[in-house]
Amino acid sequence: WTQQLHQCCDNTEICCLVCWCCPCTLYKIYDRADEDLLTCCWPMTLWPLRTKIRTLFRIRGSVCGDCLAVYCCPCCAIIQMHRELTQQGL
Repeated sequence: WTQQLHQCCDNTEICCLVCWCCPCTLYKIYDRADEDLLTCCWPMTLWPLRTKIRTLFRIRGSVCGDCLAVYCCPCCAIIQMHRELTQQGL
């Protein structure tokens, strides 16, 4: 990852967007990752999305780590995915 999980508050704008309007940010992430957002099931689809992004950009990690990140620190994980896609030009 170009941004660490704990760096989620470095960008106040995206931090506020995720905290106050998480569905809006998720829509952008799913759209940029070329995935369909199942609104009713998004909590269950976060770790596969994180795994896809990590694999796509050849980022070291594991499925277990992806799962732990999205379920223990969902806001930070969402911000990290958003920032990674932005960094990669998507």
